[in-house]
Amino acid sequence: MRDTRSEIIRQSVNLFNARGFFKVTIKEIADAMDISPGNLTYHFKKKENLLEAIQEQLLRDTEGIMVPADQEITLAHFQEMFEKFFVVQQTYRFYFTEMTYLLEEYPEITNAFRDRTSTRFSVSRKFVDYYIMTGRLKPEAEPHDYDDMVHSLW
Repeated sequence: MRDTRSEIIRQSVNLFNARGFFKVTIKEIADAMDISPGNLTYHFKKKENLLEAIQEQLLRDTEGIMVPADQEITLAHFQEMFEKFFVVQQTYRFYFTEMTYLLEEYPEITNAFRDRTSTRFSVSRKFVDYYIMTGRLKPEAEPHDYDDMVHSLW
């Protein structure tokens, strides 16, 4: 017996990645799963509820990627963080490529993602500060230079 809710999320992510969130309908997801649209809306009343569930899964998938703030961060850690996050970005690529449109259409959904992103920037900036303190990076010429670099990398 398959878990219908999980299967809806999996199939939706595949369809959204292939065609885009806004181009896929509830009926198309139901058809791809060979279930009725009513069965799908039993689990997710609206497409927005489905997007919320996908975002929750995405955020769970990013847990543990960041190195704890109290641990010394090495370049190997930094590389590993980027590699793991790259996998998440590929898995949910529709979410990242359509972020601007999702923000406009569903601003309340992106608050959790913004919080997580803020944490990633903060931990990454601590990594840069550590390398400045140990002499591996030169101090910034302008106060925002390394912030801009960290933001661009993420």
